[in-house]
Amino acid sequence: MSYTLYIANYCPACTRVKAYIDTHNIECRVINLDENDAETPMPIMIFPALTEDAKLLAYGCDITPYFKRVLEIS
Repeated sequence: MSYTLYIANYCPACTRVKAYIDTHNIECRVINLDENDAETPMPIMIFPALTEDAKLLAYGCDITPYFKRVLEIS
């Protein structure tokens, strides 16, 4: 799996999702689009946004439940 999480500054949901990823040691590339001119695989209008191989998997507060379901985290 090759997860990428797109975040932005001043985004409380981004902070929560990043903390969850760090706490659970989930391998995920994190790109802050306010601090990096990285190209995105699609236009991103809602942060945070989780992608895998250029496919949008989840965004906002749906990312944590996505990981719980897919990675079977309790």
